[in-house]
Amino acid sequence: MNSKITFVERPLPTKSSIQSQKNCNIKTSSVTKNTAINGPMNALITSLSSFLNINYTLLCEASLQFLFLSIGLLWTSMIKQTKIQFLPAEMAFVSSPDIILTKNAIVQKIKSFLEEIQIKQFDILKKYSSKLPAEVLKISPKISRGENYKGLPWLVLDNPSYFQHNNIFAVRTMFWWGNFFSITLHLSGNNKDDLLKKIFAVNSFSKLAIKFPIDSLAAVEDKLLRNYELLVKCCC
Repeated sequence: MNSKITFVERPLPTKSSIQSQKNCNIKTSSVTKNTAINGPMNALITSLSSFLNINYTLLCEASLQFLFLSIGLLWTSMIKQTKIQFLPAEMAFVSSPDIILTKNAIVQKIKSFLEEIQIKQFDILKKYSSKLPAEVLKISPKISRGENYKGLPWLVLDNPSYFQHNNIFAVRTMFWWGNFFSITLHLSGNNKDDLLKKIFAVNSFSKLAIKFPIDSLAAVEDKLLRNYELLVKCCC
């Protein structure tokens, strides 16, 4: 019986089984060696990570406790520092109603004084009414009051009292507690441009004020009325 011969490019194994077994043993030894080295290292890293996480949590809790404690101490300190107490002079004022009652009586007298001034101002306006803007004289005078102009009470009489948008024509008599009486001419817009071109510089608002120290009401009245007439006259 004849056998057929077949040609093969590589009829023999390129590596022997002994060499393969040797390589397998080397790889196994390498993996075992790496496991022996890296295993404890990975365990150490895991332990350190857990330790750091735990300590970070404890640190955050401690920081929050310190923060709350600091805020509490600061708040307590602020309460102690801002404890409100009256000075002896303040205690004398606050424990006596006479001071406020006297102040109220004075304010009422000043209001009545301005009402009398207003009547006498009308007589002056009548003398110059033909030379003043008609619309200015149609608006009634006004007395205003307040408690806190730079911390002090005040009363104001505007006569005339023309405040229309940007057009203003007013002669203001003012009492400012502890300071002065004053009379002021306020002009703005058309009123200022038409009446006082020759008196005031070209500005959007002009004011002429005269102040008097607080004195007897009779002396103050005379000064207020004389200067009131001068201001009205200069507008004619």
